[in-house]
Amino acid sequence: AQHAFHHLEKHMQETPTAYIMWRFAGNDDKESIEFKSQELSVDEEAARATKWCIDSTSGNVRRCTDPKEDAKKAKQDEGAAVIPDAILNRRQKKKEKTYEYEVKWQFKGIDASTWVEKDILIKMGYIKLVQREDERQAAMAGLMTKQLTQPGVEKHLGDFG
Repeated sequence: AQHAFHHLEKHMQETPTAYIMWRFAGNDDKESIEFKSQELSVDEEAARATKWCIDSTSGNVRRCTDPKEDAKKAKQDEGAAVIPDAILNRRQKKKEKTYEYEVKWQFKGIDASTWVEKDILIKMGYIKLVQREDERQAAMAGLMTKQLTQPGVEKHLGDFG
């Protein structure tokens, strides 16, 4: 349990209310993000070794063609290869009850961002990006019902007793 409190040492001079307001400002749980491992698991590393591209016909993200299969197509795919830089948003596909994520690609402008299915991002090795966006969305949904103001935080703490 000690590891759960080590971060509080940085906030000993603050009131509990000020600490909560700092921690949850910007619709993110700063402590949660801090604890997320930035190191890649073996599975994530292996998945990221595979190149992915945006299909010129459908606009969907798919695995790049192997040069052994089709050298010409592989060269085209190489030019369309993409690596996720950040997730900007999430939307639900009502029929399938799955999520799609708006992805900003490395070395491409924000206007080139595309919607990618959750399964594809996980296969690409970016489950942590997906989880971070899911947490951000959950935090935003929670904050819509609770105001992150001093009176709001104090009322919430008072409700605990």
